[in-house]
Amino acid sequence: MKELGIFMLQGKLEKEFQSSLDAFLEPATAIECENIPCVSEDTINIAKKFIQSLPQDIEAPDVSTQLDGAIALEWYENADKIISFSIYPDGKIYYVAIIDEDRYKGEATLPYDFVFDLILKVIGHNPDVPESKN
Repeated sequence: MKELGIFMLQGKLEKEFQSSLDAFLEPATAIECENIPCVSEDTINIAKKFIQSLPQDIEAPDVSTQLDGAIALEWYENADKIISFSIYPDGKIYYVAIIDEDRYKGEATLPYDFVFDLILKVIGHNPDVPESKN
């Protein structure tokens, strides 16, 4: 299978993400997106850049696509600890998170420190999550 995207990923998280992405998108290339939402190369590269910006020792997210062609990344610990990202070809990255009783949503913008803290909180690293919520 050909490598999707412009650049190869190197870190542990990046390699796990690439493997998940390849496995999920391989049927799309085989059937030319007839039954699976097509994902643009731009969206794939934005998702890779986002993954590259994360600490490489965390677990990889579940990867899926959305009907509008976005890539969805999700970290799920349980019903009270979940964070999901929708990544679009225009560079926008939206997130929704549930962490215990708190709810967060918004657009992830650089620097990604706030959403990184949310991811770590969901997967059990328990950083201090900032008080501001969107």
